Amino acid sequence: MITLRKLASLEPRTRNRKVLALLRQLMARLQEGTAGREIAAHELEYYHCCATLALPQVVFPSLTDLSPHSVARFCQILETELGVSVGDWDLQSPGDRTQPARRFDLSVWLEDLRSPFNVGSILRSAEALGFSRVFLSERCPGVDHPRVRRTAMGAETHLRVTTATLESLKNQWVGPVFALELGGTEVGKVIFPSGGLLLLGSEELGLSPEALAWAESRHGRITVPLYGTKASLNVGVAFGIAASAWAEAASKVQTTSEG
Repeated sequence: MITLRKLASLEPRTRNRKVLALLRQLMARLQEGTAGREIAAHELEYYHCCATLALPQVVFPSLTDLSPHSVARFCQILETELGVSVGDWDLQSPGDRTQPARRFDLSVWLEDLRSPFNVGSILRSAEALGFSRVFLSERCPGVDHPRVRRTAMGAETHLRVTTATLESLKNQWVGPVFALELGGTEVGKVIFPSGGLLLLGSEELGLSPEALAWAESRHGRITVPLYGTKASLNVGVAFGIAASAWAEAASKVQTTSEG
């Protein structure tokens, strides 16, 4: 770590950026499970001095108050002072749950999504909501894409993620199929089966006519109702809403069968 003498000698803006980097390291340690009491007193004194050099008017948390949230709040104040625009890749994800994961017989197919951030977001939501599989069309960014991995936050390692064409799915899929698209049954009015496949289309074009026709020949299309000025939702947000409703239904069926 940089010495306090060296830190104090830096131009204020450069110094504050260095302090911000140091505090982010501290926040990462706390998020990894390092309890405040395990941070030595001389270390905390160092961070206090760094923080005071950057923002003497703001009280840095004491050892007893030290937490990822308290350090993050201090970092946010420092970022505001610096005029720093924070990217998604700078944000730290909360830790994973410790209880056993529940999995449902739910899958999603992404048709020609262009944004790796959307693909990563859907992977993260799918895993968190208990989905088992994610199918990607050949023109989707894959899990080897760095922005997909960054947004998925490791969710891809807990899911079965494979590439699949529409034709291959039509030939092998035997369960229910829904399309998430405008003009369908509102999500809150759908009676979801315990498992199945949800089709998602690209950000600009939605699902292809062939994908829509397949879904409508099986269980049809479902829609997130909209009440504002905007006529559409981000595909990742729309998926999260529909996936949450389906996972809740699947959870109730699973709980009933286990009871």
